[in-house]
Amino acid sequence: MDGIHYLVDSKGRKKAVQIDLAKHGALWEDFHDILVADSRKNESRVSFETVKERLRIRNLLEGPGKARTTKTGARFRQKVELGLKELDEGKGIPHRVVRNRLRKRF
Repeated sequence: MDGIHYLVDSKGRKKAVQIDLAKHGALWEDFHDILVADSRKNESRVSFETVKERLRIRNLLEGPGKARTTKTGARFRQKVELGLKELDEGKGIPHRVVRNRLRKRF
């Protein structure tokens, strides 16, 4: 695949991958997000209100659910708001489903 190169051992087994971020940056971001989520699967859960309060405390949100207009972190805030909305709508994906999707994709 163009822009993706595998590093293999002496027996030809894949050991690492090198990704051209100019071509596949969005793919890497998705993969990284999934790895982070998977690493946190056993952590305790927090309520939506608690998450919003923590973001407000960190100065990422102004007021109840209103994102700041600064450029830095705008994409992060947008993803957080979308993710929280999807969770509220019951659209969360279990970690096992994410892992299975990754296995099929890579």
